[in-house]
Amino acid sequence: MPDTHDLGGIAGFGAIPHLEKDYEYNERWEWTLMAVLRLGAQKGWYRTDAYRHALERLPRDFYLSKSYYDRMLSGITNAYLEAGIVTAGEIEQHLEPHIRIPISTPRGPGHAGAERPELVRFQAGDRVTVRSPLPDGHVRAPAYVRGKTGTVVDRGRHALPFPGRVGHREPGAAEFTYRVEFERRELWADALDAGTVIVDLSDSYLNPEA
Repeated sequence: MPDTHDLGGIAGFGAIPHLEKDYEYNERWEWTLMAVLRLGAQKGWYRTDAYRHALERLPRDFYLSKSYYDRMLSGITNAYLEAGIVTAGEIEQHLEPHIRIPISTPRGPGHAGAERPELVRFQAGDRVTVRSPLPDGHVRAPAYVRGKTGTVVDRGRHALPFPGRVGHREPGAAEFTYRVEFERRELWADALDAGTVIVDLSDSYLNPEA
């Protein structure tokens, strides 16, 4: 997955402006676009991870240079194309000549996910290591924990579909998510204090400590 979308974030973009509202609509089409996004999810044409993966596949320069709603338009377009709701030809017929929407296909094989449905592999107190490298494609584990070892402190109450499968529209067994606590100095050697960081991670991202 491109570093642009890493859950741990990337540096170099300066301060993040604070908005008083959750959403800032500048033009009418942005309202319509939000409705189209929600419609696709409600109809079951895609799930959240499939939409996220559509955004992740946009060219880096395009993604970083466009507005929030421009990126959303491109992500929704690809999600609708992959669901078979519209065709590329239908999209092109309605585009103004100066508008460009990158069309992409799913990248990477998608992680196989757990083969043991709803199996509880870890308990509180167990030591686990985050797999590294992780497969290409849709990944919901920040880069700074990959290859690092921490302690399980809790797990989710219910097994859920693995994001690496859902993002690629693939079937797969549900699995548990674990809350893993890492020492800051395990993650960053130059950490100034001995605090901890807790990260929620899917079963498929974890191995027992060697």
